[in-house]
Amino acid sequence: MKLILMMGPPGAGKTTFAKEQFPDAVRLSQDDQGTEHYELFLNAIRENAPLIVVDRMNFNPQQRLRYVAPAKVHGYEVSVYEIPFEEKHYEHLVLRIALRENHPTIAEGDENTARRVLKFYKSSVKPVDCEAEDIDHHHVIPMEAT
Repeated sequence: MKLILMMGPPGAGKTTFAKEQFPDAVRLSQDDQGTEHYELFLNAIRENAPLIVVDRMNFNPQQRLRYVAPAKVHGYEVSVYEIPFEEKHYEHLVLRIALRENHPTIAEGDENTARRVLKFYKSSVKPVDCEAEDIDHHHVIPMEAT
């Protein structure tokens, strides 16, 4: 059984990557399921779903541990797939975020909120420490690949 944690700034392509690379996974996203996504996650691990993808920013160890700890108790192998923030993509990310349709937290065309969210991500992101966080694999995907 495997747990995949997507990690990266908004607009980086986490959802697209997850859907393309793991089409048969139980994909959980705070954007899609709201706060209910966590209860759905717990249900999926209790039911031993073979592949679970948590599609959110997962920007620091505390965020990741919320998923890693219960998954490990249930015998899951944990991988992080990180699309790192790169300054050269900043304006592209702003546009991708602002142009999303039907996003639950950012209105279409709202570049100010897009910039605020990216600033928050940049100031909050902490590197993955596989040993300290009990993560089995850490994969880095260049934004150009998403």
